[in-house]
Amino acid sequence: MKLIGPGLGLAFGLVLRAGSAVAAPVGAGEPGALGVVVTPAAEEPVTLSTGSGWSRLPVRFTLPDGVHVYWLNPGEAGMPTRLDVDLPAAWSRQAPTRDPVMPPPERFESGGVVGFGYADEVVMLAEFPIAPSLAVGDEATAEVEVRYLACDDQRCVPGSAALGVEVVIGEPWQRSATPAEQALRAAYDAPRIVEAEEVEPGTWAFPLAGVPAAATAVGFFPLPRESAEPLGDHASLRVIEGVPAAEPDGQGGHRVTAAVTPRTRHAGVAHPSPPWTAGVVAYTLDGERRALPLLGVRSPPR
Repeated sequence: MKLIGPGLGLAFGLVLRAGSAVAAPVGAGEPGALGVVVTPAAEEPVTLSTGSGWSRLPVRFTLPDGVHVYWLNPGEAGMPTRLDVDLPAAWSRQAPTRDPVMPPPERFESGGVVGFGYADEVVMLAEFPIAPSLAVGDEATAEVEVRYLACDDQRCVPGSAALGVEVVIGEPWQRSATPAEQALRAAYDAPRIVEAEEVEPGTWAFPLAGVPAAATAVGFFPLPRESAEPLGDHASLRVIEGVPAAEPDGQGGHRVTAAVTPRTRHAGVAHPSPPWTAGVVAYTLDGERRALPLLGVRSPPR
């Protein structure tokens, strides 16, 4: 399957410059950009819990043949898919925004350009803060704003959808995950920590641990720069540059060699360079796409 055609760079640039050509958001079940259909992926009303201060709503994308949307890190070109939830004032709680929870992506290449994303159908989770003062049985409508970039072999078109999802407050700490959420979370294995070797200044190599020997379509997907959040007051993840590919290690496994740089603050001042970076290892096993988060920790110089 192709994610993008040879003319993606030109098409993507034209789309982003033609802001007036972006269509208004469509409703649930209505065809949007390039025929993409966006709907809630749970029976309503969806039961939410105030116990953790966060809740989730699953959103389904149904894509025509040859059309793709993007992961958190879109790759060399594209736009990450965004899910934003708006609640009534009494339901809202101030908190930093979180990225959508997405299933393991696939790597696509066409015309020498690499992208990370999804074809056919994909369910993502919108994650949002919720006020702790709500009572069991309270009801409301959650407005979900969906923004995505749909691409086929010829063009890329930005799309948006507006979903109204009926929600109800359940018992604290007793929120039942929807089937879509259960399936998404079951696709992820436990995180792994691996030793990264600095093979030359600014270039690290590390194994993709935890991938079964029978797995196919093994790929490594770096976290986007915006998600490399600080770990403490002065440290952050090292950002992996570009779209490094998983390579056989000669011993039946896979490894990645990647350029890494410190994250920079908005003032252009670089963070101290911490000894770790992160991404997602995704693979196909028995016809299912699976993944595990991976933290690469640089070994001390020998």
